[in-house]
Amino acid sequence: HQNFKGSRGKEMADAAKKEGDEAFKAKDFATAIKHYTTAIEQNAINGTSAKHVLLSNRSACYASLQQYDKALEDAKACIVADAQFAKGWSRKGGAMYGLGDYAGAAQAYKKCLEKDANNPCKADLERVEAILARGGGGGGGHGSSSRPSATRPTPSATYAPPPFPGGGASSSSPIKGHKAMQLLIVVVQMAAIGCAVAFGMIPDRALGRVFFQRVVVAALAGFVLHAVLVHGLPGLGLIKTMYRALRGTAEHSELQGISRVAMDLNTHNAFYCSLLMSSAPSLILLIPVILHSAVSLASKMTALVADMGPLKAIAAPILGQITSRNAQITAWAAQSEVTIFFVTIAQLLTPSRNFILVILYGQLLRVRYLVSADSKTAWGNLCSRTDGIFLHARSPTIVQGAYNKLKGYVVGLGNPQPKP
Repeated sequence: HQNFKGSRGKEMADAAKKEGDEAFKAKDFATAIKHYTTAIEQNAINGTSAKHVLLSNRSACYASLQQYDKALEDAKACIVADAQFAKGWSRKGGAMYGLGDYAGAAQAYKKCLEKDANNPCKADLERVEAILARGGGGGGGHGSSSRPSATRPTPSATYAPPPFPGGGASSSSPIKGHKAMQLLIVVVQMAAIGCAVAFGMIPDRALGRVFFQRVVVAALAGFVLHAVLVHGLPGLGLIKTMYRALRGTAEHSELQGISRVAMDLNTHNAFYCSLLMSSAPSLILLIPVILHSAVSLASKMTALVADMGPLKAIAAPILGQITSRNAQITAWAAQSEVTIFFVTIAQLLTPSRNFILVILYGQLLRVRYLVSADSKTAWGNLCSRTDGIFLHARSPTIVQGAYNKLKGYVVGLGNPQPKP
């Protein structure tokens, strides 16, 4: 009986693996994930495929669906299962690339090449290093660039969406005069931070509003220029693609290109700055703008002073204090974004209420939650605190029930389920 169960389980695991491979080749990644999950579960005691291979394949599926958080989880599990498996490190690099952690992606790709010097991720490493050299950043948040460019006909290849449609350059292609562009971004970001400091120190409300608007405009310019630096200037091809998208005739690859720019952190920050133009001046509203600008500014200044011996010696220690804390700073920014949401809700009870701002900012946070690991962590921390308050043993049952319903609704907004 035990032999029969083991044989049957082995057949189920191997069959699920085969069906997952077929679904992957057909680019039905959601179905492939289901089959690979079945194979992984059965593989604990059955099956002939090594578990790390299955985890690698499922990570590739998640990356193809741009679910980079889950892709990273599987990549890490793959490495734990077999640290010598080169593709596991390649999967980790691709997932971190998708999340915008370029420095982490570079480290993972280097690990992959240590295990397999001929792995195709060598080209991906070169592109990541080119982005870092242009000041593309390496913080722990969702980033803004094209994915690695290698093709991926099978589960073992590297994920490769097409470049931005109609763009003058992708994030992996050289941009003419990019040092001048970086210098321009540095200037406007320094202006934004300087005006923010002045805004916090000026007691006069009328003059404070002027400096608040200056912060917003300078920061908006910095984020837009950074997006152009990474993606290139959009051309007529973008307009044509958007027209086809509205008509429902655009190719999937074209939609991926638009989606990549729409999910870019710089795009999110630029949209947030546009919302601030119609809001009442408040220092707390500027916190995420200043934190993201500081991370970007430090990264670009590090790249600019790299070839300036004396200046580099002076600036490097100061800039290093910021760049070494990129992940922590972006996490603070995510926490501030959540706090600001509740501040804008509270403002609905005041004469300065702005319903449109709350609705649009809520939609922005929803997108941020879907693509940013830091945003997920920030909301998770908030959820843990509110659970401790409303689900306390002494909390009335009716309060617990109402809280669970509200929590379920909010969680559903951030984790939309596909229709059957």
